[in-house]
Amino acid sequence: FFENKSLNRNINIETYLGSEIAVEDIDEFMFDLDYDYEFFKKIKEVSSYRYILINGIVESVGEIHHFLHIANKTKEPYVIFCFGLSEEVKVTILNNNKLGRFTVLPVCLNVNDEGSLNIMNDIAAILGTNVVSSDLGQTISQEIKKELPVGNKISFFNKKISIEPTVSEK
Repeated sequence: FFENKSLNRNINIETYLGSEIAVEDIDEFMFDLDYDYEFFKKIKEVSSYRYILINGIVESVGEIHHFLHIANKTKEPYVIFCFGLSEEVKVTILNNNKLGRFTVLPVCLNVNDEGSLNIMNDIAAILGTNVVSSDLGQTISQEIKKELPVGNKISFFNKKISIEPTVSEK
């Protein structure tokens, strides 16, 4: 098994109670993340999802109103990578997800974790996109109105996220 694997491939080896060893060949990148897992108790995986990476906190529903409207209209799953949501935004998304109006999954990274800053750029690299940043003169409300890119597959675990890249191995 190991002789035929490329160094560019991920191999996942997990321990568990039992006498057998499980070795899994995966095409996704696994990220150890400290993120708010409350949104992912029922949804563990989505495919063909639209996404945006935001270097900041989504402070008001008004900033993402257009985004939520489109998510409701198209019924496509959406993933927001960010450093937090205001309570108003969090409650709005949770309630609408629960009612089945849309599927919006915010991955709120821990702003106090130094690794989160680098991971946001790593995620952007494997998805072939940029991080929305006020440092570049961008606003969330402007960027969210643009047609968002589509990711292949993302899986959510407690303290981990697996993302299938949209860019080539090169």
